[in-house]
Amino acid sequence: MLTKEVKTVSNGICLSKSSLEHQQKPIHERDLGEEISETGWAWVVLIGCFVSRVLLEGLVASLGVFIVALQEQFPGSMARISWIGSLVTGLSYIVGPFGSAFCKKFSIRQVVLGGSVLTSVSLVTASFATELWHLYVCSTLAGIGLGLTFQPSYVIVTCYFDRRLAQATGFVSAGAATGILTFPPLFQTLVDIYGWRPALLLLAGIISNIAVCAALYRPTIFEVKINRIRQLRNELGSDAKCQSKLGHVFTFVLHAGDLIVFKNIYFVFVIFSAFLFGVSYFLVLHYTASRAVYAGISGVYAVYLVSAIGMGSLVSRLAQGYIIDHQLMSVSSLTTLSQTLCGTACVLNPISNSFTVLVISAIVLGLGSGVMSSVLPILAKDYAGREHISGALGWILFSTGVGIILGEYLAGVLVEATGSYTFAFIMAGACFLLSALLLAAKTLTKCTSRLFIDIRSDEVLGEVNKGLEIEEETS
Repeated sequence: MLTKEVKTVSNGICLSKSSLEHQQKPIHERDLGEEISETGWAWVVLIGCFVSRVLLEGLVASLGVFIVALQEQFPGSMARISWIGSLVTGLSYIVGPFGSAFCKKFSIRQVVLGGSVLTSVSLVTASFATELWHLYVCSTLAGIGLGLTFQPSYVIVTCYFDRRLAQATGFVSAGAATGILTFPPLFQTLVDIYGWRPALLLLAGIISNIAVCAALYRPTIFEVKINRIRQLRNELGSDAKCQSKLGHVFTFVLHAGDLIVFKNIYFVFVIFSAFLFGVSYFLVLHYTASRAVYAGISGVYAVYLVSAIGMGSLVSRLAQGYIIDHQLMSVSSLTTLSQTLCGTACVLNPISNSFTVLVISAIVLGLGSGVMSSVLPILAKDYAGREHISGALGWILFSTGVGIILGEYLAGVLVEATGSYTFAFIMAGACFLLSALLLAAKTLTKCTSRLFIDIRSDEVLGEVNKGLEIEEETS
């Protein structure tokens, strides 16, 4: 019976309990494959995810403002300063698979709550830093905390929505765009008035509100079943006594991500595409303000370019749900187009130092990047299946995080070596275009196969007609 329960949970998904009839069933009689109602508490969870994403992406987008201030406080190479932003953003994605494993061991609510506390404490500690390595340590802890809140806030949406999943994820992603749009100007003003240390304390206080969002993530049927199985295992106890601590660690690492998802070659393409997206997008997001200041634009106006990215991102994140749900474009086609737009924006950026050109480039970048950021859960579901969505999304975020750390460091090296931001943006544009090519692989393969089938069908039909003609001549 225990084996059957374990198999059911490992292949199952989370479900909403909003239906009254569904709530009245005993826990053990509820089917994990039961249709998701998408009503009631699901909308409360969705609002919590929206606010959480506003705070998370607002923090990430504001790092560019703090990096400019930190360059004045800690003189040194751009590559060393860039580690601060890359550690926070990169680790928030790299921790993805482990966040998935923690969600299996604990509830999503507990994981997000713990991550929000760790992030807030790290930011408070960073405000007292006197050396650059102090900021490295605090950035690492803050990145881990963000990672524990980022992926679960996406996974919980897939637990409560199915038919409207694209619109739900689009709404949550619009929260990210809202954070990008509003936080950088706010914290630029705070840094100008109070300095970067008090501004960082205020940011820590704002981020602590993610704990309030976590309180809305009510435990699902899936988590209840997990807890029951854990209790049964503790009662039996025989297996636990036989396993070493090293075995427990090894098992936990294996369950951090479902390795079975790599059997799909197109999912591997998505992984590499996410890596290239991480290399390019976040270095552009963090260096846009610095590049504008380098071009002679004042810091107040420079930070509005980041808000322009958020404005374009907000539009595309809201639109993608409607486009996908109404089947106006496929997910792969839409993401390919979005990455092409991002590549074009990065090529436009170094062409001119005109504020108008930079604004247009920022809006185009926001339009493209907003789609890619929104459809990550949908890509995970399409290529790995709902039963493996948590692990698949974790690996996508992990590859994105590795790309972020590598991309921002390489950008810092290029800026320091050339004394210009041109080559950093060109590198980002090339990565975006290569990402678009990988995302188009499935569509191109289908088109090629269809063309081959059509050609082959014409050849077979021609041979049949020729045979009939020969038979008629013979008769």
